Amino acid sequence: MSNESLIEKWEELSSSGNAESGITRLKLTPDSLGMYAGWQYPENLPAFIVEVPAQDLPDNIDLPESVGFEIDRLDIGSGDNLSKRLILKIRGSSYLDIYKVLAQDIYEHLKTAGSNTELVRIFIAQLYRWQEFLKRCKSSKLSRSLIIGLWGELWFLFSVLLPKLEPDMAVAAWQGSSGSNQDFEFSGKAVEVKTTTSNPHEKIFISNLRQLEPTGLDDLYLHHQAVVIHRGAGQTLPSLISDIRQALNSFPAALNTFNEKVFNYGYIDSEADYYKEEGFAPLHNGTYKVEEGFPRLMQDELPDGVGDVKYSVVLNACHDFQINTDDIF
Repeated sequence: MSNESLIEKWEELSSSGNAESGITRLKLTPDSLGMYAGWQYPENLPAFIVEVPAQDLPDNIDLPESVGFEIDRLDIGSGDNLSKRLILKIRGSSYLDIYKVLAQDIYEHLKTAGSNTELVRIFIAQLYRWQEFLKRCKSSKLSRSLIIGLWGELWFLFSVLLPKLEPDMAVAAWQGSSGSNQDFEFSGKAVEVKTTTSNPHEKIFISNLRQLEPTGLDDLYLHHQAVVIHRGAGQTLPSLISDIRQALNSFPAALNTFNEKVFNYGYIDSEADYYKEEGFAPLHNGTYKVEEGFPRLMQDELPDGVGDVKYSVVLNACHDFQINTDDIF
């Protein structure tokens, strides 16, 4: 598969000095598919173009739009030579950074198409995928706190769940960005994972009262992972993701689900270099069973009128509830 970069094509187009209004374009590989890098004049903004025979794109197909992009649909030619051109355009220069990422990501997916019909199907599916991403995320890069949280959850998935559960079940257990109260759920159990980097007295923060509330569960656990962050050393987020993908390589359904959950969390593969500067080294961890007497606040015990509660738990006060991680299973 070609490693062709849209950014390189856009740079070539932008330096061509075209003074006419409209869009110039360059063909992208593979040659068998109608994909082009485009450059808009006089806006001086990039575009991504898909062009297919008219019969491969029915007029009644709905095309998504988002805060960062829009689609222009044009008829090219006539009769038996009629083609449909879809132009993925940026909605203003303020979205330039994330547009470059989404366009390259969509292009990488489109390279796998075996026909024009499949090209259209994948293109529209990826547009809807990115539409949902842009509803949740304002940037193509995760914040530092989200990087730490994601690393901790994936480390638990890789080092604890995958050795104990079938791959499909382990990946399904990870809730990712679904909005669930806990990070992992399986077989009537739930695990909330907390990762700390600089708390000498091992304090964790609870931002949602339901995180430590076992309503509807057979068992609820808290897993704490202490790590140290090194610049240029340790296991980076991309390397951990790569290790998990390698472990799932023989289980395509689980691998596809994992990839989608990582993307929905906000991690984009084309931005991997951003996450390679710092690595994580596990220090120690502890697992606690959250049950009667565990130091926590309960939603039903709050006075009327009290809401949006956030609090911390000092783990030194939780020794009586500590268990071996294997006891979860």
